[in-house]
Amino acid sequence: MNSSRILGWCGELLQTCSLIADDMMDSSPLRRGRPSWFTVDGVGMNAINDAFYLESCAYHLLKKYFGGTGFYTKLVDAFHDITLKTVIGQNLDVLTTQKKISEERFQMTNFSKIAKYKTGYYTFVLPIRLGAILAGLVDGKLLNHIENVGLQLGEIFQAQDDFLDVYGTMTQTGKRGTDIAEGKCTWLICKAMEIANPEQREILMNTYGKKDEESVQIVRTIFDEISLPYHFHQYHDEVMHKIGANIAAISGDHTQLKAMLNILETTIN
Repeated sequence: MNSSRILGWCGELLQTCSLIADDMMDSSPLRRGRPSWFTVDGVGMNAINDAFYLESCAYHLLKKYFGGTGFYTKLVDAFHDITLKTVIGQNLDVLTTQKKISEERFQMTNFSKIAKYKTGYYTFVLPIRLGAILAGLVDGKLLNHIENVGLQLGEIFQAQDDFLDVYGTMTQTGKRGTDIAEGKCTWLICKAMEIANPEQREILMNTYGKKDEESVQIVRTIFDEISLPYHFHQYHDEVMHKIGANIAAISGDHTQLKAMLNILETTIN
C-alpha cells in the first residue's frame, strides 16, 4: 500500500509539471479556480524551471524508494514512455490550434488523437501500468486490454472537459472557458462540423477561433441550434456503456484489477 501511495505522488508530480507547462502554452490565467502558477507574482517564466523541478522530483522519489527493487527499471521506463506520449499530445494540441481554420482541421480523428496522447496516457494508462508492475502482472494480452480501456476513459474524459469548457460553470471547472476563442480542436467543434448544415459550417469557419465575445457567442448559438448537448450526452452514454462492458469482459481472478478500473471509471461520471 505504501508503494502505491509513493507511485501516486510521482504521478501527481508528473501531472503538475504538465499542467504548469500547459497553462503557459495556453496563456490560461486560472487553474481549478486559482491563479495559474506562472501568473503568480514573482514567478513568471521561472515556472518553466519549476516544472522541470517537479518532473525531476518524481524520478528522485522513484530511485529513492524503488531503486533496490527488481522492477525499478520498469517503473522508470513507464514514466519515460508516458511522458513522451504526453509531450506528443501537447504538441498535437498546439499545432492543431495554430493551423488555419478549416473543416479538415476539425475532424473527429484529430480530436481522438489529441485526447489519446494528451490525456489518455498520463491520466489513465499510467496508473494502470504502474499498478500492473507492482502486482507483477505479465499477461501481455490482458495488459493491452486494460490499457485500451484506459485510453477509452481518456477520450471520454477529454470530451467531457471540452463540453464543460463551453457549458460548465466556474464552480465545475474553476476557470473561464476559452476553447472557442483559442480555436481548439475539441469534441464539440468536430461534432459540429459533422452535423451542421453548409450555412452553419461556413459561419463556424468565419467565427471559430476569434477572440471577440460576439464571435464566441455566435459559435455558442450554432452549438445550441444543432443540439450539441444532446449529442454529447448520447455519445457519453454510449462510450461509458462500452467501457463498462470491456471491464466486465476481463476474465479470471482479477477482482482488484476490475475494482481499480471501476474507480477510474467513476472519475468520468
